[in-house]
Amino acid sequence: MAVRVAQSNLEAIGAQGIAVPRYDRSALAPRILHLGVGGFHRSHMALYTDELAAGGSDWGIRGVGLLEADRHMAESLGGQDHLYTLIERDSDGAGVRVIGSIVDYVLAIGDVEKFARLLADPELVIFSLTITEGGYSLAQENPTLEAIATGLEARRLAGEAPLTILSCDNLPGNGRTAGTAITTVCRSRSAELARYVEESCTLPDSVVDRIKTQRGRSSPSPFANG
Repeated sequence: MAVRVAQSNLEAIGAQGIAVPRYDRSALAPRILHLGVGGFHRSHMALYTDELAAGGSDWGIRGVGLLEADRHMAESLGGQDHLYTLIERDSDGAGVRVIGSIVDYVLAIGDVEKFARLLADPELVIFSLTITEGGYSLAQENPTLEAIATGLEARRLAGEAPLTILSCDNLPGNGRTAGTAITTVCRSRSAELARYVEESCTLPDSVVDRIKTQRGRSSPSPFANG
């Protein structure tokens, strides 16, 4: 019998032999803010964060959406306490588990100030993003990069707390690509903002361009029977 994915149903889901979060999700702090919650993020970064939480970490993820297309994800995750199922496949078969590391999702369509407040949160440690290659384009005004610059300015004015900006897009040198794009927009705002990004923010390269085979092995679904 199908059981709806929800915090209150985890015990019943676990009784069916499905791995579920056994840690206290209410104790997780959203130290990671992720822009662009999609299949790749839920198959990888959210999975790894879930595994760390099972080992005692108190780090959680807050998703944020800036586009109208993000509304569906916000509604789907919100309807099941931000839990979702993940199917992992390998040569031996498939396994199903419920991931609990995403603890919040904020829809900020057309509300740059709401997004800026999230980015200025002093407890935030990592701002990660999957916005596709085109999301870093400087060919014309880029609303996503402008929103990020506004958020970084709010963070600078709030006390200049350091921040790791982690691109998870499938690009070689994705940290450098993100750094160039974000710093360029920030420099157009003010020298002080550009200096904050250069001196207080780290933009490491990640290796998502090397794990295409794994992408085909994990299938996340925000739905109870997905």
